Amino acid sequence: MALSDLVQRVAHRLYHDALRHGAASVDIGMFGERLFDCEAAAVVESGDGAWWTIGKSEPTAPFVAVDAGRQADRLNSESGSDQ
Repeated sequence: MALSDLVQRVAHRLYHDALRHGAASVDIGMFGERLFDCEAAAVVESGDGAWWTIGKSEPTAPFVAVDAGRQADRLNSESGSDQ
């Protein structure tokens, strides 16, 4: 999971917990979940090494779906088959 996604999920949870515990929606509603981004990042970072490891991920090539019909046609033409 990307670190930014985890921080966003934690901020979402903190925001909704605050609303449930009496925070006035007018007060925090103007800022939304972003109000908790810094706190969420601190919470996530505090668990680094104890609960999880935050590290750099290597970029991966995006998944590309290949049309099966075109793939079969290409393979047939390369093999000399006419089917």
